[in-house]
Amino acid sequence: MRKSLSLSFTQVIALFFSLLLAACGNGGSGANGAPSTFEVDATLQPAIDEIQFIDGAGSRPVGCIVDEDGNHADFVEDEVIVAVEVSEDIPEIAARLHGTVLFEVDPNATGLLAERSPIFALLRVDAPETSPEELAALAVGHGDGAGHLRLCSQRSLNTLAAIARESFDEGTTLAANFLLTPDEIGDRVASESPSSTSAAPRFGAGYSPNAFDLPYMNRGSEQDIGAAEAARMVHQVVGEATGRNRVDLMIIDGGFLPLDDYPDAEIIPAGSFSRANPVGSCSGGRDCPWHGTTVASAALGRFNDGIGAAGPAGPAVLDGDSGDETSDIANISASGDLPAGACFLGACDLLNELGRQIDRAGVLLFASAGNDAADVDAERCGAARVICFERAYRVPCEMPGVVCVGGLANDRDIRAGSSAWGSKQHSDDGSVDIYAPYGMWVHDTPVRGGGVTPPSTQADWVQGTSYSSPFAAGVAALIKAANPRLGRDEIWEVMRDTAHTKGPFGSVNRWVNAFGAAKRALGGGVPFA
Repeated sequence: MRKSLSLSFTQVIALFFSLLLAACGNGGSGANGAPSTFEVDATLQPAIDEIQFIDGAGSRPVGCIVDEDGNHADFVEDEVIVAVEVSEDIPEIAARLHGTVLFEVDPNATGLLAERSPIFALLRVDAPETSPEELAALAVGHGDGAGHLRLCSQRSLNTLAAIARESFDEGTTLAANFLLTPDEIGDRVASESPSSTSAAPRFGAGYSPNAFDLPYMNRGSEQDIGAAEAARMVHQVVGEATGRNRVDLMIIDGGFLPLDDYPDAEIIPAGSFSRANPVGSCSGGRDCPWHGTTVASAALGRFNDGIGAAGPAGPAVLDGDSGDETSDIANISASGDLPAGACFLGACDLLNELGRQIDRAGVLLFASAGNDAADVDAERCGAARVICFERAYRVPCEMPGVVCVGGLANDRDIRAGSSAWGSKQHSDDGSVDIYAPYGMWVHDTPVRGGGVTPPSTQADWVQGTSYSSPFAAGVAALIKAANPRLGRDEIWEVMRDTAHTKGPFGSVNRWVNAFGAAKRALGGGVPFA
């Protein structure tokens, strides 16, 4: 018997990014060029051999695909995600794939969507054995030009071949279940307690227990973000007069600890506090079991509580879940590069549809750009440069409707050296939309490999677009708190139009201006501005 989940649209988003950890690119089919070839290469290894569902149930084998440019994507073998118009189509698709339905989700059941959404289902499939030559023949006219693609096991090859057949023969919208990697780098360095008045310089970033002194939070520094002053302004103008406007900010992540430093939150879906991140490792392979805790701290750590460190949304987010069916703003601090060849095989169409549905549902979703210093807009072209397509799609950064956030160097108005960037950032189809601080102080977490009891007062210096993205999401929450009438597009418009800029020749097209955005959202006529 298949399991039907009754979830809000917000929970549907969390299902695909937290529970399934799915990623996608939107290269689509229709590439042109030399026919693609495939190979099973046993020397390739996924980052992890197997993964469990976020609730700890079930072991699932992980495979991988690698293209000629070195783009490496891991995915769960023998699983596909499908999108259908009516639920009755799911058993027929499962039968063709020799699969069973693990569960299905109907976002329309929430009654919140203006337009009808597809129904999503996760299938476990028994894919028939396929040779590399058979997949190459199947890809002709669809995957041409993707080059030579290697897969780390026969099982991986079988899974992608089953997806390609279903996509090409039946026109089904489906996706492989690709894995994302949290975008955090570097070891944490414990600092003084926030209650201390001493400073501990780390990586050129002096610690201060006063958020108004931190260069990525203050006004007048080179970045001039003004997040602390913006938070104070929103709290005084809105909070003291009418009670704080509630803003729902969803952190889609893994590894949450119950801290007093951020607002109470409901972990969605089917998760719990004190359960480590199921992926387990971040950029560069470093362990990060409590990634969600530090990401949440970067967005909404409380001000002036003597615990940890402050985030821009600290005074704006009253609660992580207001009882509404859909969050206003969401963040996911993880990414994955899907080789274009996998997209040409139909392995990513569903996730593009999911991005469009997130947009239509009114959720403003922020995502990290990544920490590999890569140009996410880089293209591969044929010999005559007549046919060009992106080498890989970075997800969810490049999904429709997602705000992709890059990282600013510490106390500078230039890109952090390790942050991903986009060569088309000044054009409408560019990928990296805005930049925010790359390094910051957050609430610390237990020593890796230790217990789950959180320390009470320490702050840690962390780096990565894992923190740039929730910082930007926190600024969006301030805008929403300042003017609850603003919808998804209006929040982004305020944030985009008030952002600091360097002109067309800088490495950063725009970076967050929290104070300017909050001031505009409040109507401009505010005291102490």
